[in-house]
Amino acid sequence: LRRRRAAVIDARATPPRQHNTKRNAGPRRTNEDAFHEGETFYGVYDGHSGDDVAKKCARELHARFEASDGDTETALRAAFLRLDADYCSAAARNEASPDAGATALALVVEPSQRRIIVANCGDCAAVLSRNGAAVSLSKAHSPVPHSDEYERVIQAGGWVTSETDLCVGRLRSMDLEDPEISRSIQDRVRLNEIHRVCGEVAVSRALGDVDFKGWTSQSEREPPCFAYPEGHPRRFTGDLLTAEPEIQVASLGSSHAFVVLATDGLWDVLDGEEAVRVVDGLLKAGKAPSECCAELVARALRLGSGDNVTALVVEFAAAD
Repeated sequence: LRRRRAAVIDARATPPRQHNTKRNAGPRRTNEDAFHEGETFYGVYDGHSGDDVAKKCARELHARFEASDGDTETALRAAFLRLDADYCSAAARNEASPDAGATALALVVEPSQRRIIVANCGDCAAVLSRNGAAVSLSKAHSPVPHSDEYERVIQAGGWVTSETDLCVGRLRSMDLEDPEISRSIQDRVRLNEIHRVCGEVAVSRALGDVDFKGWTSQSEREPPCFAYPEGHPRRFTGDLLTAEPEIQVASLGSSHAFVVLATDGLWDVLDGEEAVRVVDGLLKAGKAPSECCAELVARALRLGSGDNVTALVVEFAAAD
């Protein structure tokens, strides 16, 4: 994101099972991640350029959802957009950090219908395990050239820069004494393409980031301090980033199931299938969700994740 983030472990089991939370400082000096765990609302929030927005999400997003009208999907969307609008208004008045932003992922459980609803804005991710099969419940919002996200940025007058990361630092921090990691190192270390909106933010959706929002063709705001391409008019005609969440609904069926929610510090080095395999094996061995989260975060660090890591596991018993 706009100059990156530290590590948290968090775990949760839905009623009637117990729930637990653990935190780990991780490899970074500061931790800009935050999270929320309630009875039916769970969230992971990945801050950048400070933790102001992530903490605001952890404090307020669930309450704004509960106070919103309409069905679950409508209420989730309204909660994201209202929190973002309020924060950006405060930042524009110099009452909040103008640099801070956060990606956000929220999970709402509807026990009576045995279904879950996920709202995602940015590059956090959620994976459902149903009978051991991994089902993605979100997709990352990145300004990849020629994608819909990219075209929206370009249409608003923005631009996208690209860079290649060889992950050398990740290789140096990998636990090569771990046989499983050393065996799979060829698959773990690869070239990564990173795309940034206006050379700054490596996602195309986020809450906060006031410099990237509120632009219209009649806007009289001073242009932000970006490294503008030659010939750019230094005007924008729309939001460069959006807080609009993408929403997915999934049925739990009658089987045992669980969901892994995490910030991109985990997904940088693990894919959904591996995360499900790890958690499934631990749960079958009698481990608690907190132990599953501890192992996920420890595994991410052994694999060389250099970002903040937040992992949250929500386990559902099979229906009677």
